[in-house]
Amino acid sequence: MAQTFTGRKRVRKVFGHIKEVGEMPNLIEVQKASYDQFLLMDPPKGGRPNEGLQAVFKSVFPISDFSGSSMLEFVHYEFEPPKYDVDECRQRLRTGKTALFVEPTGDGFRYVYDEARPEALAARNEVEAVLQSHPDVLEAAAVGVPHEVLGEDVAAWVVLRPGAGTDGGGLRRFAGQRLADYKVPRRVHYLPALPRNAGGKVLKSQLAEVPGGTGGAT
Repeated sequence: MAQTFTGRKRVRKVFGHIKEVGEMPNLIEVQKASYDQFLLMDPPKGGRPNEGLQAVFKSVFPISDFSGSSMLEFVHYEFEPPKYDVDECRQRLRTGKTALFVEPTGDGFRYVYDEARPEALAARNEVEAVLQSHPDVLEAAAVGVPHEVLGEDVAAWVVLRPGAGTDGGGLRRFAGQRLADYKVPRRVHYLPALPRNAGGKVLKSQLAEVPGGTGGAT
């Protein structure tokens, strides 16, 4: 059955005339307050109460191995001052997401945050893709390295094709035309081959141990 013009019109409802029954809270502040309450970054006198992150750690520890020969016990947690402000985090694609792993020390173990976040890995992959697009580069690897001022900087290790005459300055200029400034590797190192495991994956942790490679750095 055919509808009239009025029947085919969309019915629009306006809720703007409804009187406000309560003040809308600042949802961002609510979330931040909840986050602060969970973390308890500044412990009160007498120590942190058994709530929030403190309660989470205490609910997990102690952790014993199957043989009962060793045990991990929770003592306390603390926060270091942030390395970057909000604007620097945006430029470096640092969102705060991170992984946590255990590292053995001389007198026990400690928890360490892994800063290789997905965004940072994606940026390094972009650096590698640009360098490998250079006709003189056979393969490349980009790694985050410590920096006294910035906290972390980008360095690259490359394997040149036989007979290539490109130097580090030329590769940096090449990358600077295709990458944001903060992604351009400040130093370029040369190796005859990138270290790999049995599965063919580049062992980037070993690159940091031999920063100069065999061809020096620029």
